[in-house]
Amino acid sequence: MLQFLINSLTGGNQVTKGSLLLAGNNLKTLKTYRMKKLNFTILMLTLVISLHAQSEFEKTYDFYTRATADVLFTQNDGYLIVHQNRLDKAYLSLIKTDFKGDTLWTKNHDIGTLQGFFTWGTSDENGNLFITCDGSKQVIKMNPLGEIIWSKSFPRLGKKLLQYYNNKLWMAVEGTYLYKIDPQNGDSLWRSSMISESTNLHTFPTAMTIMPNEDIILAVSFLDLMLGYSSNMLFRCNEITNAIPLSLQPYQKVFLRDMKVVAGQIWAVGNSFSSPWSMNDGLLFIKFTSEGNVISSNDKKFTNSRYFTNFIINADGNIVSLGESSEVHPKLYLYCMSSNFDSLWTREFAGSDYYGQQLKLANDNGYVISGWIESNNIITPFLKKTNSLGLILTLDDRIYHNDINVYPNPASDVITFTTKGLDNGNLKLYNSIGKPVLQRKITGNKITVNASTFVKGVYYYSIETEKGVHSGKILIN
Repeated sequence: MLQFLINSLTGGNQVTKGSLLLAGNNLKTLKTYRMKKLNFTILMLTLVISLHAQSEFEKTYDFYTRATADVLFTQNDGYLIVHQNRLDKAYLSLIKTDFKGDTLWTKNHDIGTLQGFFTWGTSDENGNLFITCDGSKQVIKMNPLGEIIWSKSFPRLGKKLLQYYNNKLWMAVEGTYLYKIDPQNGDSLWRSSMISESTNLHTFPTAMTIMPNEDIILAVSFLDLMLGYSSNMLFRCNEITNAIPLSLQPYQKVFLRDMKVVAGQIWAVGNSFSSPWSMNDGLLFIKFTSEGNVISSNDKKFTNSRYFTNFIINADGNIVSLGESSEVHPKLYLYCMSSNFDSLWTREFAGSDYYGQQLKLANDNGYVISGWIESNNIITPFLKKTNSLGLILTLDDRIYHNDINVYPNPASDVITFTTKGLDNGNLKLYNSIGKPVLQRKITGNKITVNASTFVKGVYYYSIETEKGVHSGKILIN
């Protein structure tokens, strides 16, 4: 075997010291080549598997009824939905899926009486889950596989908000009170006095976020069975001062549904009010300080009366909000705007009776949405995965999108758009803050744009034809 190897590496010549050295060098070269080829093959397989695994989808989980997919977690190997589920009784249920939305496993935990409907949750840096339910006094910690680590009872039922920060678990509960909980064992470390002075029994938290100094910004509302939801009362809370009221001038009446700390500011999405009990349709987005001073805001109205429940900051630094129309049979929407509130795109999903609960950024910078569909008094949980432009592409869509090419990218002189088999449509180009900078009619299979006339930076384009809308991003340098 050794002689065969030497012969193959020396060309069958007489074995000398020099030929052995040559054989050794050739063997090293062969090993290096094979290793590089193997690494390249592994890389390509990884990319193919990754692209396949991160594809878009729409899935429903019909084996669960009366389940609302309230809590959504993105994990290294897929997605995890947590909600209440009605079988022979109410259970805390989990659905684990892969990156294609296919079910890997389910779990049902009997945690005692569940009198409500919704579920809230958060997670720590190790992927452990903290869950609580409407109508239950329990707060539960589970590992990433959905196995219960501990379960602790707290005095109050009703709506709760949970948030993990800096090795502490914070919980705002109906009433309204704030708890600091030890995430290791579930013990209560501190409880505030009553935050809201209202004597209304239906006072509950609607949004919560935590500042780097561990001040809690908390939005509180109350529900009147005759009049509906009230506008928010906003507080900054901590263990020393308990609760300090904040005023978001000029927005004296707001209803905030989600808040996040971004670069030391509080960013929030919700609705404005025209009177204490009259909520305006549309989207209110506010940036404010921990003192309640408004930095900037955008109160956007939509023709079909939408309201938005939560938001994320995407990979480009833009704001993407999840919402639904306020129709009898609501539709689901994603709305994207720049950090300066310039509109970039809106996506309306097919179908009606959709109720969106959670929006998360996927590992491939697409979006994952969980929620529920109601049809004939049957509630079914759903999961949607879009690409980074909020689109769910079918096979026909992919074929259509493959017929459109944009090159070069990045570009400095001329950008060429080719539209195979498409000779009627519109090309639109937007700058990085969403302002239109170009609009052209497509009259053939090719259109060119002089890139040198534009300021260097990131631009977005859309090509609208009878087959649909193709959108993308291009860099001009």
